[in-house]
Amino acid sequence: MNVPKICIAVPITSLSIYENKELLSEAVSHDPDFIELRFDYLDTTNGISSDFIHSLLDFSSIPMICTFRKFSEGGNADISETQRISILNEIIKAKPHFIDIEMDNSIGILEDIISKANKNNIAIIFSHHNFTDTPTSEEMYNIIQSFRSKLKTITSFKSSFSISHSFVWKLIFTAIQFEDNLEVLKFCRNIADNKGKIISFCMGELGIFSRLLSALCGGFFTFGSLVAQTAPGQINIELMREFYKLLQE
Repeated sequence: MNVPKICIAVPITSLSIYENKELLSEAVSHDPDFIELRFDYLDTTNGISSDFIHSLLDFSSIPMICTFRKFSEGGNADISETQRISILNEIIKAKPHFIDIEMDNSIGILEDIISKANKNNIAIIFSHHNFTDTPTSEEMYNIIQSFRSKLKTITSFKSSFSISHSFVWKLIFTAIQFEDNLEVLKFCRNIADNKGKIISFCMGELGIFSRLLSALCGGFFTFGSLVAQTAPGQINIELMREFYKLLQE
């Protein structure tokens, strides 16, 4: 069995280089496969710069994902769209391995971000979050198909279709019954079998099953935590590894 890849989500809460490097040292000590820097947890967004972001990216060779999650999709900062786009531009200037942007962004924002990300060789994670329930696996696939249709109107995406391997789909749902986990796992397997990169599982206590097993059903990676959770149902990375180790024995 391939060892599932785990990403640690790290909430960046201040512009203090010292505080953040202490936090990153703790994350790196657990040797995750990826680290997500959640900038929407900052206590203030004034003064955030590409130099600050770059200093965090330079801390480790572990691939890092930069995210400023929209408030409407579970982000921690309720700021103006102008401020959010300004921060996304600073993230792109810092050239992380990945940038996460929501599928429900406007065509104009998507076109701008995709164009700039491609020019800077930044892989894009297109994300969708549902904090209410979990649709069927067929409906999940329709979300991607609908978004693909949206992308086809974007010139910069058309010209980058040859490097579409750099795109990762991320669809996260909320389990309201155990069966929801099975829908997500079927979806992961279907996308992976068709050579797509997919991150998908259910949030919440009822979603722990899919959070653990999605990376065994074709998921690109799953999320673990250190101490603070950035999403309902996150599990400590060491507990996750203990679970995977038991499956290998």
